[in-house]
Amino acid sequence: MPAFGHRSTIRARVTVRRQFVVTVVCLRVYSTSSYTRDNHLHPDGTGRLLRAIPRFAHSGGLGEGACWQALRQDIYISLTRSVAPSFWLELFDQSSAFTFRDDGACANVVVLLFAQILRLTYSTGDHDNSGGWARFRADVEACNDRRRRLIQPIYYEDFDVAANRPIPVVHMISPPQVAAMQYYHACKIFLLMYAPEAESLTGFSAAKQRRTLERDITVHLVEIIGLAESNPFVEDANFTAMHLLRVAGYCITNSVQRQHVLSYLKRVQKTMGWSTVPTKDMLEEQWNDLDWPND
Repeated sequence: MPAFGHRSTIRARVTVRRQFVVTVVCLRVYSTSSYTRDNHLHPDGTGRLLRAIPRFAHSGGLGEGACWQALRQDIYISLTRSVAPSFWLELFDQSSAFTFRDDGACANVVVLLFAQILRLTYSTGDHDNSGGWARFRADVEACNDRRRRLIQPIYYEDFDVAANRPIPVVHMISPPQVAAMQYYHACKIFLLMYAPEAESLTGFSAAKQRRTLERDITVHLVEIIGLAESNPFVEDANFTAMHLLRVAGYCITNSVQRQHVLSYLKRVQKTMGWSTVPTKDMLEEQWNDLDWPND
């Protein structure tokens, strides 16, 4: 009986801790509704809690699900602050996401990969690690090959500004599918923006390379926005789109696409109540700076 009582006590403590993790994550999701008042305290606390109770990140069930959701929130903070994720990412290496073959597992794998890319991007002294960047390039493509076998849009139309379709139409059937697609494109954006070039160019060649790079970034960025717009049942997709717009929205040069982005931000604020004014103002200022004095 004493042994049974001890095991019961341990299970009870684990249950309480798991419920606490879930509660903290839910509070964080609620707090994201206000951009101006977001002080990021919930993810900071969750990160410390995960380091203290690491098995939750690979324990299955509600506890592990909460940990993955918390990681996405940590990614959002990393994007807005331009800092490395605070979570100990190695905690997720033993997750069932690496053995299961379903939409959720596929999404979690690419979410973790993006977090690792952010850590390399924003960690002091690691940015010029060419071997690390090369490994991530290969990992992203391998992850996308796996995604193609599991996940495909049920309807897709590429963007065509001339046909009054500045953003692609990408219909998916579940939230994990949307997340998997968005985070793949987010990985590609950061690889394009921050991975060191193998060859240093100058003059016209450098300018041409930069223009090509920005066009490629725009292609991935409008895919992220298209996924958010085409799947309104996935509200989190709007957060991903808005955070990536803050990172790379300046690369959009087409006036029709720019106007569509501004309209999209207004719709998000109206439907979700999340202030998009700072993002809108920042993009307009960046575009004006880049267009001057020709436009």
